[in-house]
Amino acid sequence: MKILYTNADTLTNKMIELQLLACDNKADIIIVTEIKPKYSLEPTTTQQLKLDGYVIYSNLEHQEASRGIAIYLTEKLSEHTTEINIASDFHECLWMSMNLRGNDKLLFGCIYRSPSSSIENDMSMYDLFHRITSLKQ
Repeated sequence: MKILYTNADTLTNKMIELQLLACDNKADIIIVTEIKPKYSLEPTTTQQLKLDGYVIYSNLEHQEASRGIAIYLTEKLSEHTTEINIASDFHECLWMSMNLRGNDKLLFGCIYRSPSSSIENDMSMYDLFHRITSLKQ
C-alpha cells in the first residue's frame, strides 16, 4: 500500500499537481492538511477537491476545523473503509477504519496542529490521543 502526505496550504489551486502526484506515484491513500485557505470569503467544498479515481473524505463540515484535512482513498480501498467519528473537542483530525483480512482492522487518520495552537487545544489533542489508543474495534 502506498500512502502520500502533503501540507497544501490551500488545495483548490493545486488540484492539477495533486492529480499528477497521485498518478505518478500510484498512491492508494493520499492525506492532505491545510486544504482551506487561511482567509477566504467563500467556503471550500468537497466538490472543488474531487480527484479522479479517488473517494474523498474531509472534515470541511466542522466549522471548528480551521484549515481542514482531506483523505483520498482509491475507489477499491474505499469499499473496505469507513469514517470513524471520535467524540473530541479537537476538530483538526479525520479517522478511518479499514477492514483487512478476517476480522482485522486498520485504524488510521490525520491530525493537524497549528503552530499557533492554544494550550486548551493542545490539551484536547492529548485527550484525543488517549481516546484513540483506548479504542477497541
